[in-house]
Amino acid sequence: MIQRISNSFLAIVVRFILRSVFRVRVRGLENYPATGRRLIIANHTSWLDAALLAVFLPDQPVFAVHTQMTRLRWVRPFLKLVTAYSIDPSQPMMLKKLCACIEEGSVVAIFPEGRLTVTGGLMKVYDGAGFIAHKTGATVVPVHIDGAQLSLFTRLAHKYRRQCFPRITLTISPPRAMPESLPRAGWTPFIFQLLSESAFSAQNPAHSVYRELIAASRRHGGSRLILEGTDGRGLTYAQILGRSAYLGTRFAGMTPPGSIVGIMMPTSIEGALAFWGLQFCHRVTAWLNFSMGISAFVSTVRTARIRTVVTSRAFLEAARLKGHLDALLAEGVTLVYLEDLRPSWTWKLRAAWIQFNLTAAYSRHEARWMAAGGDRRAAVLFTSGSSGLPKAVVLSHENLLANVAQLRARIDFTHSDCVFDALPLFHAFGFTGGLLTPLLSGVRTVLYPTPLHYTLIPDFVYNANATMFFATNTFLNGYARKAHAYDFHALRYVFAGGEKLQPSTQKLWNERFGIRIFEGYGTTEASPALTMNTPLWYKAGTVGQFLPGISYRLEPAPGTGGGRLFFRGPNRMMGYYLPDQPGVLVDTGEWYDTGDIVSVDEQGFVSILGRAKRFAKIAGEMVSLAAVEEAVAGVSSGAVAVVSRPNPTKGEELVLFTADGSLTIEAVREAIRSRGLSDLSVPRQIKPCSPFPLLGSGKPDLVALQALAAQDKPE
Repeated sequence: MIQRISNSFLAIVVRFILRSVFRVRVRGLENYPATGRRLIIANHTSWLDAALLAVFLPDQPVFAVHTQMTRLRWVRPFLKLVTAYSIDPSQPMMLKKLCACIEEGSVVAIFPEGRLTVTGGLMKVYDGAGFIAHKTGATVVPVHIDGAQLSLFTRLAHKYRRQCFPRITLTISPPRAMPESLPRAGWTPFIFQLLSESAFSAQNPAHSVYRELIAASRRHGGSRLILEGTDGRGLTYAQILGRSAYLGTRFAGMTPPGSIVGIMMPTSIEGALAFWGLQFCHRVTAWLNFSMGISAFVSTVRTARIRTVVTSRAFLEAARLKGHLDALLAEGVTLVYLEDLRPSWTWKLRAAWIQFNLTAAYSRHEARWMAAGGDRRAAVLFTSGSSGLPKAVVLSHENLLANVAQLRARIDFTHSDCVFDALPLFHAFGFTGGLLTPLLSGVRTVLYPTPLHYTLIPDFVYNANATMFFATNTFLNGYARKAHAYDFHALRYVFAGGEKLQPSTQKLWNERFGIRIFEGYGTTEASPALTMNTPLWYKAGTVGQFLPGISYRLEPAPGTGGGRLFFRGPNRMMGYYLPDQPGVLVDTGEWYDTGDIVSVDEQGFVSILGRAKRFAKIAGEMVSLAAVEEAVAGVSSGAVAVVSRPNPTKGEELVLFTADGSLTIEAVREAIRSRGLSDLSVPRQIKPCSPFPLLGSGKPDLVALQALAAQDKPE
């Protein structure tokens, strides 16, 4: 066996060079087990990875190297410096050598992906690491390598802004042992989950959202064009930082520290800058849902005790929100118009100085924030109020950045991507998924003010060369029916959330555009993402697997075929402001009750069976309203929604609302029977609606529909 590199002069030299050039730091050394059988697994981002593990880990590991790598002439000299075994994934018997090494006391390191990443994220995981962990009973030590993917030693030249000497960080996560009872089919998913959890932990910063924006600017380049509107205007990271710092300085003089400031703006550059300006001066941002009725809208303002609202005269006029404006004024709310904040010549000089000295300017605000106790609140979003008055969901900096890190651990965001976001920013899906995550990941983002322009949006997606698109089922269905067959040619990811993705919508996108929609699931209280399908782990008819860092449990829900979902994790909200307790933060305990009935299969894929409140008990049998909606959606050419109302003999009965005026009870009955549902699931009444009542997020307005059902109850 070739002499190991550890404790040698060469190891010291290599360590010194890497630490000096790449400023390598190692985090989590306390997690590294000093004894026992150990298997190190790591993501594979660059040609530097093996050297990094060899000289910066406490022990000199034995490496498993893919056979194709050992054939490269320039790699062979480096292999002589370490103990390495050539592994061919197609010949599992070769893994026995590595098993023997572990059993003899050696530490083995393996890159489960078997090759350098060409996406920037995790790729396919081979079975070797899972086989070794199971056969030897070794403790698995996940190591995440970050920063090396930006170097010149990668296969990602077209994906990232490459740097000569980026900072590299090795993060060692807590070790895990593979459960002995885990079946063979679960070995590889176990390894992937550890790699995914490791990626999440390494990228989950413990600072403010604005501090992360500064870090993103440094990482991806201040001159990078990162935010665009549909009018052709665009902003670089440096411009966003400079303009938000100016706005933040103005906001700080208008509002008291720690106050909640509302934003009533569409999905636009101006709205995004207002958010970042409030984050600069550490004011809590409340996204106001201006698509609500006036009474519900006023309730949200009262619930969060909002005394100042940032908006735009041009927007209020274009959106015809005079009623909402009058309601705010009647509540004594101070309105700050962005048009009035255009800098005078004196403010231009001051703004130039702030931008020149931005880090120091923000640090002063940050120091005052920390001295005042470091208020964890970052943003307030409101529930749709589909079952009553809206609640205010209070999200911390940790909640938002944790969810961003969870999404980045599963999705390969790169500089060659472009996100098109038309979802409203007052909706958690549009805010976190369409704005925060891409901006903090170096992905160019195009903002469009409304998702309702079914004819225009496909053309804007085409002209932007967008590669990622976030939308709800209702909007995706509308875009697909209006789009040209080539409008979505550049899209590689289409994510659906907010409501259940109907099979008819998935089929339409697949047949017209050759695109598979990846459905996810979340709730505003989770910041919002909980699960998602990805190309690596996908199962049709489900909402994917839980994101890393999330724990869940199911409580029995008799008669539903599933359980009531509770979850906890770093992305779980701080608590609620309730309409009957304005401004009082109400904690909901360690585990949050989603109110959703779900099932989880042996591979971890989650299926949504319905809301606990969206089951009707008819003649003693539990009927899922969501299942009825899914069945009817296949035969309806428009939106559908089902609500229940009391029935004197059967307990409850169903009412179907649809935008398809030609839908007949016979077609509905046949669709329900074809899904294997009982005749108790057939609605008692069909009511055509035009226009169909929708919330701003694209979901059916169930409160309005429930009221219509109660008013029109037949004798």
